[in-house]
Amino acid sequence: MRLKQVALLIFLILTTVSVLSQADTVTDGVGTLKNWGISIIPLLAQKNKIQGEKSAYHLASSPQTGMEVLINYFAGLGQRYSLIYSVGGGVMAHNFSFSIPKQLFDPPEDVDIEYSKGFTRELDLLYFKAGVAVQRIFPAHSRSHWVALAGATIAYSPTTDAGTDYAIARTDGSEQTYLSTDDNYNNHGKPWFNFHLDAGKEWRLNWGHLLQAMIRLNLSPTKFFSGTYTFKVGNQPPVSGKYSVSGTYIGINLSYVFSRYKKIKP
Repeated sequence: MRLKQVALLIFLILTTVSVLSQADTVTDGVGTLKNWGISIIPLLAQKNKIQGEKSAYHLASSPQTGMEVLINYFAGLGQRYSLIYSVGGGVMAHNFSFSIPKQLFDPPEDVDIEYSKGFTRELDLLYFKAGVAVQRIFPAHSRSHWVALAGATIAYSPTTDAGTDYAIARTDGSEQTYLSTDDNYNNHGKPWFNFHLDAGKEWRLNWGHLLQAMIRLNLSPTKFFSGTYTFKVGNQPPVSGKYSVSGTYIGINLSYVFSRYKKIKP
């Protein structure tokens, strides 16, 4: 219910800004133009949330990198406002690290079984997204402006579910499975909402196009990637739990706008 209320609030904000901006009759601002652009967003995603017994095998996760690429269409609403329609996709990494002491196996292993945070990094959380945002220009200098925007997107992942077994090879040729995971990559086949806020600056280049650099905070209330794990090590009791990734991240939105710049009146 809370997600629906947030989506309704953003819709009302977008509608209100659109209506109010029609009263702005100034025609020499960049906000009146209709332009195309591209955004590349390197990002740092929130770490896996692990629910279950973690101390026995030192379960842990860490924030992971990713990237989004978006094609943008800027529809002017007046001198300083624009609606930005975006479509594109992204990929995020996730990890799940653990360490099993060698003496817990039956018979004991020669070395500990360790999967460090870096070694367990998987860059496989693929998704596509489309959305809309309101951009506001704050004039600063003749060749640069401050920029802020707020928006929402809907995302979908085509990735299928997967299960993985981790095993050790014995000297007699047999294998002993000590960890099994079962992962869902696509919010169980359903799309999910994201909400973002950006703030930064834009510059006019010598040939008239615009370059923007903004900090983006993306909030994803939905845990679109989720999984379960079960450890069965030697004669030790099974250890089970769950983990998930929401897609919340902080990133740097680098945008190039194919526009002939026009001066904004102060």
